[in-house]
Amino acid sequence: MEPHDVDVAFQFDYSVLIELVHRPLPEYEPGDLAGRLETSARLDPLDGGWPAKLLGCTVSPGNWTTTTEDSATGRRIGLHVDNFDRLPYATRHQGRRRLCLNLGPGPRYLLIGDHNIQQICLTLHVDLEQYYPHTEGIRRYVAAGDCLRCVRIRLEPGHGYIAPTEFVPHDGSTDGIDLASVAAFWLGRPSSAA
Repeated sequence: MEPHDVDVAFQFDYSVLIELVHRPLPEYEPGDLAGRLETSARLDPLDGGWPAKLLGCTVSPGNWTTTTEDSATGRRIGLHVDNFDRLPYATRHQGRRRLCLNLGPGPRYLLIGDHNIQQICLTLHVDLEQYYPHTEGIRRYVAAGDCLRCVRIRLEPGHGYIAPTEFVPHDGSTDGIDLASVAAFWLGRPSSAA
């Protein structure tokens, strides 16, 4: 069989794009978590290609299946969607994106669900005109027996991601990693965003 040229039409959907990034980090002592936290406040994560205002940092101990905690209860929440922009169903895909950079000392994982919150809402058969998507929708979706698969991406120190965390179920993880890691977060749109 001979190869043939094929025209392929591909429509790219920026709203679900997850970008992996890398930034060289300062030298730290292995156990210096405080130094990592202090450095994050002065770090311009993508040298002017991203808003430089730090959203926050978190220290995640090793061997946690998921890392995000509910500040009101102290319990980890698992896969979730962020709500910084508080967008309704129809415009949820237009939310700002979050940059996360792993400052180490240990690696960590990004967990990403394979359905976005709009797809999940459609399956729940809610009144979409009045519905405000949130993490509870993900829980209802899974409790109803619907499948939400997850991709796990390893992020070494200095590596991170830019993701639509208001739109795609996600969380961090240090499962199987003995070292803690510091994650720093920024919120915005990169200068190259469509």
